[in-house]
Amino acid sequence: MEIVKLKVDLRKSYLNHLLVLIITIGAGVGKMLLSDDIGMLTVVGIFIIVGSLALYTAIIASLENEIREIK
Repeated sequence: MEIVKLKVDLRKSYLNHLLVLIITIGAGVGKMLLSDDIGMLTVVGIFIIVGSLALYTAIIASLENEIREIK
């Protein structure tokens, strides 16, 4: 039981770090888009954001499953 709770806490920590990454890259990409500096870095940033959001969703889904198992 304790191990499962530790895993849930660890995944919550991963989610927090991933959310910070998404916000930071999103701010950079937004700044590039507003300054009409659309280049390769902007495109790569957008792909990183989309991939990070997909990973965030997958982690949340697995976290919900583990929480259901605890109850």
